[in-house]
Amino acid sequence: MYYVGMFIAEVISKGQHGKSYTSILLRESFRVGSAVKSKTLAVLTHLPAHVLEAVRRAVAQPADSLSKLADASGNSLRLRQGQSLGALWTVDQLAQQLGSKRLWA
Repeated sequence: MYYVGMFIAEVISKGQHGKSYTSILLRESFRVGSAVKSKTLAVLTHLPAHVLEAVRRAVAQPADSLSKLADASGNSLRLRQGQSLGALWTVDQLAQQLGSKRLWA
């Protein structure tokens, strides 16, 4: 499995009596063999417009958009480093490959 990218999708679904509903989803795409698949990470439908726009900018330009947003917020938004899950993910993947995944349950 190879990571391809993150994006925001607007999904329109039809309800009863012809009513349309729009869902705004944060999705991640990845490649499994030759097929590209996607996974929904979050439902953003009910976010205020200004927050949704900030998320759109962050996804479109992830390298520096969060730091620019924090700088422009006038100290109302602070960025901090979260805990890394890389080591835990690596151990989990090794356990899965070695067939020891059931030990974690």
